[in-house]
Amino acid sequence: MSKPNNTQLADIASYMAEHITVPQLVQHFDKSMIYSDDEVMVGQWIDKKPIYKKTVLINSLSNNSWNTTPHNVSDIDKIVYVYGGMYNSSNGSLNGPGIWGSGTGCSAYASKTTVELYIYYGSVSSIHKAYITFYYTKTTDNPVDYVPVGGCEPRFQSATTFDQNNPTNCIIRYTSGDGADLLDADSLLLYQKSASTQESTADYVEVNTAKYTYDLFNTITVDSSAGFMNLTPLQNIPMKIVFSKNSIATRVIYGSIPVILHT
Repeated sequence: MSKPNNTQLADIASYMAEHITVPQLVQHFDKSMIYSDDEVMVGQWIDKKPIYKKTVLINSLSNNSWNTTPHNVSDIDKIVYVYGGMYNSSNGSLNGPGIWGSGTGCSAYASKTTVELYIYYGSVSSIHKAYITFYYTKTTDNPVDYVPVGGCEPRFQSATTFDQNNPTNCIIRYTSGDGADLLDADSLLLYQKSASTQESTADYVEVNTAKYTYDLFNTITVDSSAGFMNLTPLQNIPMKIVFSKNSIATRVIYGSIPVILHT
């Protein structure tokens, strides 16, 4: 097989620019290889809850002590893995966890509130930083049969439980698909099934768009005062998400929000 010439390369680049968007490209990356100071969903734990990953930078280090910084994740259930190392910002080198020789080394630790790196080192200075990456599950998630990270069709993935006596914002997570099933949309609308209608009907009511925000490829955050908070209570409120491209509906997915009832 011969290498493509410049004209062929230009044709390939033109096709990609016309037909492939940045969100589509992102969906084809292995999310386990995305390192971010934002939360990234990367898999599923043995209790069937989603696993998330976050990387934290510690800018100031001290020798022979735990160097601690908050990670600002408020709803951790379990820490399932942690690793980190000391980074030399002057030459780009990284000392990973363990003992490097002559009694020098570092150890990484994560709790539900902080990440920490213990330094066994003789000359920590302002050029040294620390990176700690930790994996965790959340108290606000429910177990799901499968958490697809890629290679799937769009689907309603999970929703946090709404407690009538302690109303908080609800987070709906969904996958945007991959390959031929990759979600092609530029907007969405969220609907709930009216609690006053019988299950045999197909009536849904639109949630007030002022009550939710969304990331087209990840989550919907529904304000705690949204419509489903005020209807006759159901233990599981059926929901649907309608995705549109150029104001034309392209995909509908269904799920539900679990509710803790109080009488």
